[in-house]
Formats: sequence, C-alpha cells, structure tokens
Amino acid sequence: MAITVGLLISLVLVVGALVVVNDWRWTIPLLLGTELCRIGLTWQTVNVVKGSTVWPLLIAQAVAALSAGLILLITALNFTKDYSPAELDEFALLELRRAARRAQHQRGLVTGRWGASIVPFGGVVLAGLATWLLSTFYPVARQQIVDAGWIFLLLCGLLILITALDVLKLGLGMLVLVASAKLLYLGVAAPQSVLHVGLLELLSLMLAVIVAYLSGLLYGRLHTLEFGSLFEQH
Repeated sequence: MAITVGLLISLVLVVGALVVVNDWRWTIPLLLGTELCRIGLTWQTVNVVKGSTVWPLLIAQAVAALSAGLILLITALNFTKDYSPAELDEFALLELRRAARRAQHQRGLVTGRWGASIVPFGGVVLAGLATWLLSTFYPVARQQIVDAGWIFLLLCGLLILITALDVLKLGLGMLVLVASAKLLYLGVAAPQSVLHVGLLELLSLMLAVIVAYLSGLLYGRLHTLEFGSLFEQH
C-alpha cells in the first residue's frame, strides 16, 4: 500500500510539473516519468487480479512508452539546430528574424519566469481537489488510488490542451489523456486483455508520430512551434 501511495504522489508531482513547464527539454522527460508512474500503478493494481497476464502487459506498456518518448526526443533535438545564413533562403531568414522578435516581445510581456506559471499551477491545485472529491464520492475502479490516478491524468491532460501555446505541448496533452484511458481500463477491466492494451499503446505511438511530424513540419517551415505564427500576416 505504501508503494502504491508513493507512486500516486510521484504521478501527481510529475504530471503537475508537466502542466506548468513549457520547455521541451523538461516536458518530454516528464511525459516519460508520467508513463513510468502509470506503469508502476498498473503493476500494483494488476497484481490483485487473479489470472492476469502481468508481464506481457508491463512489457507492452514499457516498450510503447520508451518508443514514444524516443520519437518525440529525436524530433525535438532538431529544434536546437543552428542554421547558417548561407544555408537559408530569403523566406527562411525572414522567419528566423520574426521568431527572434516574437521571443523578445514575449519576454518583455512576462514579468518573471514564475508569472506565466500562475494560471497552470492554480489549475493543477484545483485538479487535485476535484480528483479527491470525484475519487471519494464517485468511485469507478476497483481501488480509489486508481480512480485518483486516472482522474488526475484526465484533468491535467485537459489543462494542457487549454493552456498549450505550441504544437508539441498540445500533443503531450493528448498523450496524457491516452494515459488516463489506459489506467482507467486497467483499473476496471477484469481480466485485462493484452490485445486491448496493445491497441491503446499503438494509439499512443501513432499519436506520438503525428505530433512529431507536425512539430517538425511547423518548425522546419516557420522556425517556431507556436500556434500564433500560423495566423500572422506576412
């Protein structure tokens, strides 16, 4: 029981940080940490069901989580590539200058590093309170801890979708929602089906590939991941 509570606390802290932080250097490892905590909760909950095929479930989830994280990480590494002016055409140079002006303008609008995190942090606190209320008075899974886990993932995933300012963060929010669905299924279904878990993990991989493609496409063309660049007039 102590291990399960520790995993739930770790999940809350990691997912909460994922909501607040915007830098991909932190969000991608935090997403991987979220998956590891979820898999740990799966280990604790699946063990209480007799006849469950534990190891194939865990292996499938671990491989999918590592693969999705690797896909996003390889894509994100391209964001740090330095471009030589000689390698860029006139349009690309214009977009680089616009991206630099946009970043400078945003730094001027934000009064401090923590200023932009107030709203997401408050949302995480409210999500934690709502999670406690819903898991206590409206239980769905076999264990309240599992209910708390999938509800918190669901609410934080929605928070990420609402507050995301770039394509990569939006994709991470979708992956968090899929993680919530996985934990809900494994907390409700008895016995668990390796095929169903495999389909959910395949959905995660497909979503990671789509997010990586769209992020790379947008950054390669506009040298930014922000949605606002799509609507600016040239």
